[in-house]
Amino acid sequence: RYEKVVLSTNCQKEPWFITLNPNGCITILVDCSHKPSPVTVFESAAILLYLIHKYDLKGHCTFPTGNEESELLQWMFFAHSGIGPMQ
Repeated sequence: RYEKVVLSTNCQKEPWFITLNPNGCITILVDCSHKPSPVTVFESAAILLYLIHKYDLKGHCTFPTGNEESELLQWMFFAHSGIGPMQ
């Protein structure tokens, strides 16, 4: 399931949202399949890494060598911090 966040209403700054992401920014993932309780992950790069570590059990989104993984992480973090959307 997903919840629509309308930025023009600043609902991402409301208390219910701040409890999920203290930065008051989108994007957030709440993994309700995590037991015993849901886990919340915010920031796009952290969400991508969480999804890879939890759900990519066959290694389709990872690399066999540390050098290739390092290059992936460099570009991911560059895109996240350098050219990603700002609110």
